[in-house]
Amino acid sequence: MSRCAPHDVEEAVYLSTRILVFSSRPGRSVEDFRVPFGEKRNLGIKLSPEFMKLKRHLPDLLHHEQQNGFDREALLRKLVPLQHA
Repeated sequence: MSRCAPHDVEEAVYLSTRILVFSSRPGRSVEDFRVPFGEKRNLGIKLSPEFMKLKRHLPDLLHHEQQNGFDREALLRKLVPLQHA
C-alpha cells in the first residue's frame, strides 16, 4: 500500500484506491471512500461516467469544507489589526 497527496482531483481519482477528505480546521475526516476501479487501470477509465462523477464530487466536498471551516476575514483581522484614522 502506498500513500500520496495528489495535486489535483483527476490525479487523485486515477491513482487512488481510497480517498480521504479532511476539513481544514479542526482537521477531521469528512469523507472516506473507496475508488471502485481496481488497481490496474488504463487511461480510458477517465472517460467513464463513474470516473467523471467522482471527479465532480471531490471539489464539491472540498469547497463545502472550505466555506464552512475557514473564515478568511477573521484570520486577517487577527493578523492585521484595522488602522483607525
